[in-house]
Amino acid sequence: MSAPQSSTADRLEEALARMTPRQRATFLAIRIDGLTYPEIAARTGLSIRRVEREFTAGLLILFRTMDELASAHCKPPLRRRMVAWLRR
Repeated sequence: MSAPQSSTADRLEEALARMTPRQRATFLAIRIDGLTYPEIAARTGLSIRRVEREFTAGLLILFRTMDELASAHCKPPLRRRMVAWLRR
């Protein structure tokens, strides 16, 4: 039972390593610290929109890294929309 958990933990670590420092900090602040977009924006001096984009970009990296897990939750059309949104 610990093998799948270790594999998932390894993939999460890999995803965090692939994120830029700003994406990683934003992702962890939201998911671990429970901060909101406005709270992160106030602390970092970023706009709320920039915080949203950094978090979404981090999620996209997480989805790609944890491919087989993400495919059950994020179908390709949603991924395409997310990529298009990030390129705006």
